[in-house]
Amino acid sequence: MFGFKRKTGEIDAQLTIVANSLANNYKDAARDGLKEAKRLFEALEGELPERERKRIRQQIDSFQEQMKGYSHYNHIGW
Repeated sequence: MFGFKRKTGEIDAQLTIVANSLANNYKDAARDGLKEAKRLFEALEGELPERERKRIRQQIDSFQEQMKGYSHYNHIGW
């Protein structure tokens, strides 16, 4: 019944990496973390409850929007 927590834990860990990488302006790590989170989500999507799918999808979409056009040419803060 609660096995999905372990499954979402891996995705949440990747999303935390993305959030921390974005906060510290680590572009490559943010991109890699988001790619891995999307891969895990797509692999586990059918096994997750609707509420968890919706929450994770919103986070992924939010990070994708935030990272639109994100590259090494975007110098922030210097």
